[in-house]
Amino acid sequence: MIKSIAALTAAVVTFAAVPVHAAVVFDEAVSGDIDVATASVDSLGQPTRTFVSLAPGTNLFSGSLSSGGGGDPSDFIPFEILAGQTATSLSVLINNSVINSGTQIFLSSTSFSNGDFFIDQPLGDFSTALPNLGPGTYGLLLGNGVVVLDYDVEFEVAGAPLAAVPEPTTWAMMLLGFGFIGGAMRSAKRRQKMAVSCA
Repeated sequence: MIKSIAALTAAVVTFAAVPVHAAVVFDEAVSGDIDVATASVDSLGQPTRTFVSLAPGTNLFSGSLSSGGGGDPSDFIPFEILAGQTATSLSVLINNSVINSGTQIFLSSTSFSNGDFFIDQPLGDFSTALPNLGPGTYGLLLGNGVVVLDYDVEFEVAGAPLAAVPEPTTWAMMLLGFGFIGGAMRSAKRRQKMAVSCA
């Protein structure tokens, strides 16, 4: 009986310890170009983007732009804000700027239903509140000019972290464990009844 309770407690503790989605830290120096990392192909073979899910807290993207000699003149960061969350601010910090002429930063909804840009300004250091950036998919474009610089982009996201959904194998193992616990308890009752009837 004590073993059964210990096994049940372990199963509950394991199930309760499901990790939550962590804040994003993407550094092009470590993970490669963001444009390559988020590129994918849909079921029809058409190029598309994989959206990076932002999480509550500070989500950081670091990279570099260089328009000369086959460099990377722009970066597009596709991201999504999950249900129950809101992006509250955006900060851009430019480092090691050698050339920064005619470059822009655009933040827009990827649906383009209204063709609205939330931000459309020259690329440079700035920080701004984002009061209307709720759940949905968005894109942040940096560059498209003559540029050689490094950048850090930070999104602050507020809201309750969403727990990860357990994998089907996790559910199967948990149900199997409950079955074993039930079987052990039933077996113990039968042995107890046999001992009483034999006595």
